[in-house]
Amino acid sequence: MPTIQRSTHFVPLLVLGLLSLLALALCLAACGGDVRVAQNSNCDGVEQPSEQGVDSPFDADEDGYFDGENSDCADFYELLDCDDNDPAVHPGATEVQCDGTDNDCDAETLESEDVDADGVLACVDCDDNDAEQTAEQGVDFDQDGSDACFDCDDNDPANFPGNPEVCDNADNDCSGTPDDGLECFTDYSGTWVVTPAPSFACALNSVTISFGAISVTDAGTVIVFESVASNQPGAMSGTRTGDDFSASRSIPAPDLSIGCSEDYAIDGSFISMSEFSATLTATFTGGGCFDCISQSWNITGSR
Repeated sequence: MPTIQRSTHFVPLLVLGLLSLLALALCLAACGGDVRVAQNSNCDGVEQPSEQGVDSPFDADEDGYFDGENSDCADFYELLDCDDNDPAVHPGATEVQCDGTDNDCDAETLESEDVDADGVLACVDCDDNDAEQTAEQGVDFDQDGSDACFDCDDNDPANFPGNPEVCDNADNDCSGTPDDGLECFTDYSGTWVVTPAPSFACALNSVTISFGAISVTDAGTVIVFESVASNQPGAMSGTRTGDDFSASRSIPAPDLSIGCSEDYAIDGSFISMSEFSATLTATFTGGGCFDCISQSWNITGSR
């Protein structure tokens, strides 16, 4: 009678098969459990069987406050977490000055103080002790790449710290001195529009002052102002010292008892290469001046 051989590998294979089935069952149970957690958890103040604590899935950063972006939490809880991924951010947290974060989840809490009460917070105020200084850090009005807090003229992109100085009577490098370090000859020669236009007539129109422009001939220390299209005051000659000037013209009368002497003068300063401010005076002396009364005009020149 033949002998039946039993395989010595059968029992181990059977055990391995049972273990595989058990592992599969555990995996399915675990996967099903995850699904049930997602489906059964609600932010409602009740600890569901699938939760590890009351509404634990809705407090991701475990700071004790629930997700303010979840509508269910918003319906149930009064205080909500405005950033449920940062445990340092939640209602009641200390507001950190100037960090750009609403740490206590309260929009009414100031990011920083406003010591000078100028409406600009200390975080961005160039000088929070001076209410007159309202420029903010990071602002660049003239778009020249220089912060308004450090730009000496944030309305002119040709003037900012580090910019090369040129001969234009402006502080291009914000050093505090226009044209510093340069040997510049400033020439104000040209035709300038005068505002307001001086106007006066007397002595039966033998004296007529009426002009809206003045011609300037600038030779450095010597300067001439001449009214355009008006015989009076005519050409007034004088001197220029830096930006300050003084020029005059006299038309004497042969006999002051019957004649009228006319004296004209202009005194002022060039504010820039395109603007000056001055006082023009007309003085009449003599018995023949009739209705000629001395006049004075505060004028501005521009070009």
